[in-house]
Amino acid sequence: MLKEIGRETKDFVIELLGVICPPIAAAESAKEYLANISNIILVDKIRRFIVNQDSDFEQWLKLACNFENDSAKYKNTIKMLIYTIDSINDDMKIDIYANLMKAYKNSRLMKDVFLRLASILPIIFYDDLVFLTCCKNN
Repeated sequence: MLKEIGRETKDFVIELLGVICPPIAAAESAKEYLANISNIILVDKIRRFIVNQDSDFEQWLKLACNFENDSAKYKNTIKMLIYTIDSINDDMKIDIYANLMKAYKNSRLMKDVFLRLASILPIIFYDDLVFLTCCKNN
């Protein structure tokens, strides 16, 4: 019976996704659907993160200088950025993460402070951040 319910639920989700986004309906398996959805969401989050960055190329060059002659360190840092973006579940928190990165690039945040704040961002609720801001301002 559980298998039937699971199959019906899967079929319903597939039909719903086909209505919302027809190209997804062309995918061959539910696994492919989920991979496509996850990738679409991740790409949208990364796009939002990048768009909310300042377009000052010199700031990016300053940041890149930290990794000169150490491509492994650079790769790990980029992976950490993507993993963090992927783990954030709220667009407003993506904006906050972009602002943290901007502050770090502009040398307004030390690396350890940036990493500490970035690490808590995925696990704190956005409403709690708003509440903490209100507490600070009162």
